[in-house]
Amino acid sequence: MRLIKGFLSVLLGLALIIGLIGLALSFSLHSAFSSPTHLETWVKSSNFYSDVINNTTNDVGVSLESSSIDTATLSLIRGDLIQAFPVQQFTADTNKVIDANYLWLEGKSSIPNFNINLSQTKFDLANRLGNYTQSRYLALPKCTLAEIAKLNSTNPLALTCQIPSISPSLVKSEIITLVEQSKVVVKGNIIDAASFKTSGQPYYKQFNGPQIYSRLKIAPVAFALMALITLVFLLLLNYRKKSLFFITLSLCFAISGLVLIVVSSLSSVLNNKLDSLINLHTNISAYKVSLDNLIHLVLSYISSLTIWFSPAYILIAMLLLGIYFRTRSMPAAKPAVATKTVEPAVPGVVKQPENPTSVQAKRPRRLIQ
Repeated sequence: MRLIKGFLSVLLGLALIIGLIGLALSFSLHSAFSSPTHLETWVKSSNFYSDVINNTTNDVGVSLESSSIDTATLSLIRGDLIQAFPVQQFTADTNKVIDANYLWLEGKSSIPNFNINLSQTKFDLANRLGNYTQSRYLALPKCTLAEIAKLNSTNPLALTCQIPSISPSLVKSEIITLVEQSKVVVKGNIIDAASFKTSGQPYYKQFNGPQIYSRLKIAPVAFALMALITLVFLLLLNYRKKSLFFITLSLCFAISGLVLIVVSSLSSVLNNKLDSLINLHTNISAYKVSLDNLIHLVLSYISSLTIWFSPAYILIAMLLLGIYFRTRSMPAAKPAVATKTVEPAVPGVVKQPENPTSVQAKRPRRLIQ
């Protein structure tokens, strides 16, 4: 019987540890992703905008034969892109994407319903580059026959002199056409949920996001109930040995607190693992710096919440241990001794014995005759 009770105590102790650790981690995750506000702030702080501008500038350079474009021209393209797609518009568009995904996760829409039209952004960028190219071309001297013979490229942004057969308006229209027909900004100029695909399918078809999110929301309550029910069973199992109950609880809380400290310290290891996964996907590796910043912010927030559970659990363990030693050091209560009450004597009244039959009357001594 003792062996069975010991085995049950170990199982309940393990269940309590799992419940306490699960409560801390699930509460931290739920707090991090319970609303879109945190994610919107982290994306804004992760410097995604700079990566988008830099990558788009490189795409424009590729479309315009960047090998024949100098660094100053690329810097000007970057400036035009910032004006055509300011950071305020980027923030509003990313918030729209995040909000639509949260509505999908909460079951309020069948798919993430967002649609971002970047046609105007691409049009503004093309016109800005066209105007710059036209102005640059007008400032060039006329080409001589010898210079025309030496020309290796007719790229409007690489010309060093004006060719008689090429007018300034033609130069502008050529640049505008190159930009508008390219994949700069995004192919088709529209971004929606179907634009983000893995293995040929949109991401929202790859996993059941609403189900995962609903489980994340109830996870803290589930782990808290698990810990509470386990604690009640431990008390019932050791109701005759309160000292063993306090010792078991103290060990469970102490182990849970120490495990959470280890888990919080391993956040950098998890960050490196996620970083290696990003490098494996070439379609998102261009945003490696921003994704690293985002992952770091998320893990730091979760760790900052989780780490508060560790001292709380360890403090509870110490209190339980103190209760155990205090109850053990208290002296055992001595059994009460029944005392016989003596009634006051009343003059003229002879008190009879309580049990007259047990008292033998004294016989007078016989005199020796």
